[in-house]
Amino acid sequence: MNNDTSRPNPLVPLVLRLAVGAIFIYHGLDKVAGDRNDFGAAWAFALWQRAGEPPKEVLEKVKLLAKAPERETAAGIVKLQNRLHDAYQQDVPEPPATLQFVGTQMAVAWGELICGFTLVLGLMTRLSALLMIIIQAGAIVTVTWVRGFSFDRSGGYEYNMVVIAICLAIAMTGGGKLSLDYCLKSWRQRRAATPGTTTQPQPVVTA
Repeated sequence: MNNDTSRPNPLVPLVLRLAVGAIFIYHGLDKVAGDRNDFGAAWAFALWQRAGEPPKEVLEKVKLLAKAPERETAAGIVKLQNRLHDAYQQDVPEPPATLQFVGTQMAVAWGELICGFTLVLGLMTRLSALLMIIIQAGAIVTVTWVRGFSFDRSGGYEYNMVVIAICLAIAMTGGGKLSLDYCLKSWRQRRAATPGTTTQPQPVVTA
């Protein structure tokens, strides 16, 4: 393996772009096309509403009561499920004030989806990475900071911090040689260097 660090490895920005781009495409597509998300205009409301619904695993265990020796009636099972649903709904907070605006929700949803594709392609790479840093920083300020650091335990800002670090690295290095940005730049340079491609000034004709 070549240990020469003076030459940047073109695979490094490609790997970072593909990884973080796939993440943004996945979450952006879910916000845009997900159930009750209204094409990205209501994904925050739908997300907080789903957080107040009993997990499917809990509801399935409730149904198992019908198979118990005392054999609960079907009506009793439904009543218990409804009580569980009401109990979960009581503890659900509203989305942060900044996410209650339709424009903010649309910007986040479509921003993640579009920038995810541009990062994968390496098109407007630095701009896309900077926009995603802004979105992730906003997520920390409005949602995850109060939950603490650990993402696994409480949904904290650990995940956002890693994504910001990756996007920051991409913004500093650019898309690399394996990107559309590099291809377009090389094409423009070749076109400018080709004789006959520049427009010569036309002589002024006077009467």
